[in-house]
Amino acid sequence: MKNQWDISVIIISSNNPYITLCIDTVYDQMSETDELIIVDDHSSSDIIQKLEKYQRRNNIELIHADKKGNRSYNRNIGGYKANKQILLFIDGDMILDRYALEELRRAHMNRSEIAFIGSTHASRFSEYPLALYSGITAYVNEIEDYEGRKQIFENPLFQDKRSSFFKEDKNRNFFWLHYFTAFCSVEKKCFETVKGFDENFEKWGAEDVDFGYRISQQGAIGFLPYFRGLHIPHKRDLISCEFDNYSNICMMLEKYKVWEFEVLAQYKASPNLFENVFMMIGRMRLISLNPIDIEPCKNSIYINTISAEYPKGNISYYLDETEEETVYFIGLKLGFKSQTFTNAFISDNIFVYPQVIACGVLQEALRISQNVYICRSGNKIRIDWGNEFNISLFRPQFRLHYNSMDIMDFIFVEEETKLKVLSKTLGITQMVNSIPQLPDMEALAAFTEENKIFGHSYCFIDLVNDSGAQSVISLLEREVGIFIVGHYRVYLYKQKNIREHLLNEIKNFKLPLIFLVEDSETHKGTAFYEEFEKRNHDKDILIDLTGNISMIAY
Repeated sequence: MKNQWDISVIIISSNNPYITLCIDTVYDQMSETDELIIVDDHSSSDIIQKLEKYQRRNNIELIHADKKGNRSYNRNIGGYKANKQILLFIDGDMILDRYALEELRRAHMNRSEIAFIGSTHASRFSEYPLALYSGITAYVNEIEDYEGRKQIFENPLFQDKRSSFFKEDKNRNFFWLHYFTAFCSVEKKCFETVKGFDENFEKWGAEDVDFGYRISQQGAIGFLPYFRGLHIPHKRDLISCEFDNYSNICMMLEKYKVWEFEVLAQYKASPNLFENVFMMIGRMRLISLNPIDIEPCKNSIYINTISAEYPKGNISYYLDETEEETVYFIGLKLGFKSQTFTNAFISDNIFVYPQVIACGVLQEALRISQNVYICRSGNKIRIDWGNEFNISLFRPQFRLHYNSMDIMDFIFVEEETKLKVLSKTLGITQMVNSIPQLPDMEALAAFTEENKIFGHSYCFIDLVNDSGAQSVISLLEREVGIFIVGHYRVYLYKQKNIREHLLNEIKNFKLPLIFLVEDSETHKGTAFYEEFEKRNHDKDILIDLTGNISMIAY
């Protein structure tokens, strides 16, 4: 058994109205040698006044973050400042159970894991959905004392839904998927070894999963069911959070280039799902399969399956004048823009995969390529995955995105030695995969000042089929200070002409308009743009998914 270990509790907070309740439940159970570090991110003056009162206590330190909105940066401030053996990260909207710190201390002293995940109750609700779902209309009043908190902890409606995943030891290698730093711990020396949180993740979401993944490379992560905390409900824009989270997951895919993040980018990943995919990969590596054997050509991509020959998969591609490049993925998520390639050639060995995986590869190929072909390999091997592969686990990571799970979503047309792949079902969802590149903050500030648009009211015209519109709106309202008083989605299925009366209605708006398009230069040559040139409004704005923003010069 180790000697007594002390805990550094690191709370990050930004305008959390109940931050004092969070702090009090921590402080009341700290030992004399524990410490509490509060990192405040530009809260209002009244909240800062409340926080400053705690500085009178010896083992509490308040730090004001010099950057705004970077959760990784704020946690690193606290993590590197801390000098105890155990780091406990919690958010300012969490309340600890009465003996949570002792539960955590015992685990770190007596068990072999180097990090632990706490049980977070009532974690996903905002105020009114929580009241409607549970029937509890005064939740915050309920949790102000221990007896009230006890009732919530024991209420099955608020149980941590991750608990079932942690019960199965076979999932232990993938616990990092649920390492959410609203409430979790790590040894200080491990924190320093993995160099803390990656501060490149500036948006909301997944920065803690990235941290957990790197911890898992150093040692085991455990789950403590009685190391418990309650979440205080607050307003949240789930769609905006989804875009930010998805964008960060795609960053992890580019960073690590391993199948785990390819799967995570497509599906609501759980340890059970990862265990399924891990099992599939193991079986595929035992099978010898012929690769694609055709003459390579430019602007094309070639997708081979995982096999004895290619244990990590093999996807090669040619762009313009470049030499062949290879990535080692399944093919479920590839880091290319829509329609990057002229052709995608896929081995018919993908049908050795479970159907949901084969469909995912076909769908991604249709997104990144203008033409998709199945190449015959001559292999007749197929596997009945049966009950080994649980298709119910494969829910889309991005809730606005339809993930194909049925081979009947696709049409196969005979073309000489190949089969061309088409899909009416997926034809109207191709753009949903686009992740917006938001305008640079400095450029946005300069644009706002130059064009005097601060405080103006706008109507927002979404011409990208929901592909990142909410993230752009949130940015404009937060950073530019404009007001979006109307949000109109104009779905452009297969570039069909828009009804004339709709054009006239939007064109005649007296308010200035913001148009969100895929590519501003391409959009300027369309009939839609030409029609709107007749508006002659000096405050209309054009934004595209590559981060360009400009006033429309009618």
